[in-house]
Amino acid sequence: YLPSMNEVDIPQNQRWVHRFILNAQTEDVQTFNTILALVKGLAVYDYLFYSEFKGANPSLRRLVAYIDSPILCHALCMGTPEEERYARETMRLLQESGVSCQVLETTVSEIRGILRSLQNDWEGSIAQRGRHSYAYKMHQRGLGKEDVFELDGLLESRLSQLLNLRVVPSLKRDPRYTLDEKKLEERLADTEDVGVTSRVRHDVTAIATVLTGRKGMSVRTIEDSVCVFVTSSGHTIRSVSLWWRQDESQEGLPPIIHITDLANYAWLSSGKPSEIDSFQKQNLVATCAA
Repeated sequence: YLPSMNEVDIPQNQRWVHRFILNAQTEDVQTFNTILALVKGLAVYDYLFYSEFKGANPSLRRLVAYIDSPILCHALCMGTPEEERYARETMRLLQESGVSCQVLETTVSEIRGILRSLQNDWEGSIAQRGRHSYAYKMHQRGLGKEDVFELDGLLESRLSQLLNLRVVPSLKRDPRYTLDEKKLEERLADTEDVGVTSRVRHDVTAIATVLTGRKGMSVRTIEDSVCVFVTSSGHTIRSVSLWWRQDESQEGLPPIIHITDLANYAWLSSGKPSEIDSFQKQNLVATCAA
């Protein structure tokens, strides 16, 4: 997948690539279709990697996916229209593939913290945090502070009724399975962080829930993963993967996956690979328009 532009470590030339792709979509259809073919090729590669070249008809019906807050914020109209469509479509695809998409209570608390921050300083959030902030994107869509108040009050019902997601508590940590959480905190912390932020604590809790759910089992394929933390943050995936492989010397799939990778897998394992065209196009446009 292409990393989204709101990641702080995206270099300027990557942003020019995003703009080039968006321009090609309308001005140079042949070039855009070539790029789309490359993206579909990557999806097939990821599918083979996560399935370990297994036979046909893998099933995701035993998989629990804990959805991260940025994906949910986009689905709840806090991002661009492209990000909203893509977030909703990917979660719908996962649910139709049999994945049990759930939201941890700690994730709900994190989203509510974001909403309260926007309520406390709506104008400042728009002006100071730039065009990639939730406030700026909502403002561009004609939404205002009153909409933030409404979403705060209806958050749980929007998650359950609008997105068909179930809110669940985190599993009680079992130290036999959760490994070294202190090292994970250090990996997840940004270099400018002072101490452990609420975001880091949230991600550590999510990973601990997955590992407790797996009960020490080493998994080789997505369909055997039991549960997984699903995010759209490249930084979080890199940090957890480095901790998993280098710090803890673990084998098998890590307890985290990018939502695009899981959605690609769901598409290709559904037996309807021809339908991937529209999905991959949505993914490509949403990423570049972020």
